[in-house]
Amino acid sequence: TPGETYKAVDSSDASKITYYTPVFSGFQAGVSYAPEADQGDSIVRIAPAAGFSDFIEGGVAYTGDFSGIGVKASGTISTAEANAVGVDEFTSWALGAQVSYAGISFGGNYVDWDEASGVDNGWTIGLGYTTGPISVAANYQGTDYINGDEVQIYGVGGAYVVAQGLAVRADYVHVDRDTVADETDIVLISTRLSF
Repeated sequence: TPGETYKAVDSSDASKITYYTPVFSGFQAGVSYAPEADQGDSIVRIAPAAGFSDFIEGGVAYTGDFSGIGVKASGTISTAEANAVGVDEFTSWALGAQVSYAGISFGGNYVDWDEASGVDNGWTIGLGYTTGPISVAANYQGTDYINGDEVQIYGVGGAYVVAQGLAVRADYVHVDRDTVADETDIVLISTRLSF
């Protein structure tokens, strides 16, 4: 689905072996191997994975601060062998970054699905600002499908911390899909209570 194309295709919570390196100068890497997609508590969430096995996945992340300017960046890659007739192996990857300063954060990412599940690529960009108990943000997500379809999602939202552990928020999302020739608007008002 369009909302899932912000990350590379992966083995989700299938049974796997995973190793993470210690954090060194803000960098950390990890690698994992999953022999089958349908092992573990649930099947792989991304639909095409049911026809794949021998997932090899890796990633590297960086977090740093330069005179009050926060920087985050990451890259991931995932590959798997096909185990069903008519299904090709795939290699999917993603890159993302975020910069923050004085309550303002700006970031984005790009994902290449290698045409898995009919998806070609997707990208996301967002801008947010937080001051005291108030936070506001806006973002855009686009997804290209190999059949020529394109989905665009625009979102804006805000949150207010009423008291410690209690926050209220409102969000508006607009979805536009080319081939369906239809548009969807979503308004969500919610509260969050934490202890």
